Amino acid sequence: MKKLILLFVLLLSYPVFSQSKTVEIDVKGVCGMCKARIEKAALKTKGVKYAQWSPETQKLSAIINSKKTNIRTIAINISAVGHQASEFPVDNDVYNSLPLCCQYRDPNAKKMHKMDMKKSKN
Repeated sequence: MKKLILLFVLLLSYPVFSQSKTVEIDVKGVCGMCKARIEKAALKTKGVKYAQWSPETQKLSAIINSKKTNIRTIAINISAVGHQASEFPVDNDVYNSLPLCCQYRDPNAKKMHKMDMKKSKN
């Protein structure tokens, strides 16, 4: 009887697992504040179960329910908070409202974070 119940539970849970998939999205950013903003925007997207952005690779890895969302929807939501995701451009007013350290188009912001990283390693 226990085997039958276990089999039944596994069969019921199969569709839930089969809808999940891992995706990667190119996202521009610079620092920890960017990371928090990007991940928060991704996680607020219905169907996103997990999101982690890396400043080194400039990629967001996410586990999504493919029946509820897709890469395009996530990228649009991230772009709406000021970070270019995939090919979706960012409104200049939104970008300009980012803190100066998060303005990834500015080479000085990138240099500043590289210097901070070197200092923290020493």
